Amino acid sequence: MLQEDQKGFCTARIVSQLRPIFSDEPLEPRATVIIHQLKLIYHVGPEGDRDEIFIATTKEDLLVLREVIDRAIVKHEKLVSTAEKAGIPLL
Repeated sequence: MLQEDQKGFCTARIVSQLRPIFSDEPLEPRATVIIHQLKLIYHVGPEGDRDEIFIATTKEDLLVLREVIDRAIVKHEKLVSTAEKAGIPLL
């Protein structure tokens, strides 16, 4: 087995919702908020069973995730270059 992590990424999806905020009296929508539901599906266990988690995020949260992912991609590219220079095969 190449990876022996407890949980391995499978796929993801983001469902965006416009949610109304109601007043008490009269019961009318007074405002709305936008929520982005991040769904992460991952493999668990030796058979690779799938599980999922839902995380509510805002636009600001998504921007933070974008920065983190962009940084991880740059790190990945540098590690590939380092492995190639050292003559270490990548799987």
